[in-house]
Amino acid sequence: MKNEIVRLELQKVEVNKGEITGNIPVLDPQYGNVWTNINQETFESLGIQLNDKIEVEIYEESRLVLKRTLKYCRTFGEVKKGQELIYINSVGNVAIGINRGDFAEVNNVRSGKNWTIKLKPSSLVNS
Repeated sequence: MKNEIVRLELQKVEVNKGEITGNIPVLDPQYGNVWTNINQETFESLGIQLNDKIEVEIYEESRLVLKRTLKYCRTFGEVKKGQELIYINSVGNVAIGINRGDFAEVNNVRSGKNWTIKLKPSSLVNS
């Protein structure tokens, strides 16, 4: 068997008109949190600060799977049990979860090249 190099398509984060578009490369297998490829610096470059409300859209290819407004928090302890939030995960990227729940399972979200996430501060949603 010949060793072959497998090339994976690199999915870049895009910032356009106050909105960030990224990918969901992996789900946190222990807790079902959704991990993105959007780093904290890019996320906060839109002027986003802790406790801000963020408009979240998740797509599988072009199909809208989820649309919500979530609070940007430092820890799960800042929201009630069962409440969803946006936070920065252990590798410094934006993630979404449920306090004591499995976000991916509850919302039928998966990971891979066909899964896209769009984030926008809620103050910009109607502007």
